[in-house]
Parts: sequence; C-alpha cells; structure tokens
Amino acid sequence: MEITWALENEPVAWIAKAKALVCRLSALMDELSVGDRQSEDVRSCLFDTEIDVEHIESVNHRDGSKREQIWINWGDELHQIGNLIVLEVEVNRSISNEDYVQAKLPAYVRSGFRIVQNHAREFPLWNLKACKRRKQREVNRLVSYLCGNDPL
Repeated sequence: MEITWALENEPVAWIAKAKALVCRLSALMDELSVGDRQSEDVRSCLFDTEIDVEHIESVNHRDGSKREQIWINWGDELHQIGNLIVLEVEVNRSISNEDYVQAKLPAYVRSGFRIVQNHAREFPLWNLKACKRRKQREVNRLVSYLCGNDPL
C-alpha cells in the first residue's frame, strides 16, 4: 500500500501504534522547524509528556443531538490524520468532547506543543473543509519527510 494513499484514506485512529507514530512525527517536525529548542527539550516534550491523540472534531460530541449528523457528514475523516493531533493528557481530559470554539480552541492556544498552537492560529473555526485542508498538508509533509525529500 502506498504511504500517500494510506495517510489520505486510512482511519489511523483505529490503529494505536500508527496513530501515535504519525501524530508524534508530525509534532516533531513542528518542534524542529523553529530550531530554538535543544534536542533534549524536544525529546522530553514529545516522549516524556503524557499525551493523548486528540480528535479535533469530537467523535462523541458532548451535545448528543449533534453526534449522528457529525458521523454522517464526516465519515472516516473523523479518524484520519486531518482530525488528529497530539495533546497533553490533562488538557485533552479537561476539554473532553466539548465544542471546538468554546472549549478546545482556548485550550489549544495554551498547549506546550507547537503543532497545537499553530493549529489554533491557523484554524479559528473547525469544519470538514478545514479538516481536509489540514489532512492534505499533513500528508504532504509526512510523505516528503519519510520519502527523503525533506531533511527537516
């Protein structure tokens, strides 16, 4: 299976190791892109910090009346790389399945992960169109790095 196709089409959220590796690698690329942290700080940030892989659009939205429509509209996009991001465990648990703008976005701004902070700046609103745009960008970055076209 070609890596690009897999990252674009497979619901990686169902594969725990793949989800963790892909999301940590994506976060690592953001941490290293600025170059102002020591390698030990980056390692500690990504491997010593307890993380969850957050569904940006909640699979089980707190407002139960919205769930079925979200599942229908989003389909597998809910579980693909565009809708997944690393997040500190305590932050993820505090925002749970709350609304993106009201609860998640303010928490994302305070995250210690650059990828989450950058996401908050780039996406003040979160919808399926934004998710697909983010997915394409993440797939391109990951494939470029993994296939040797981007030295970081």
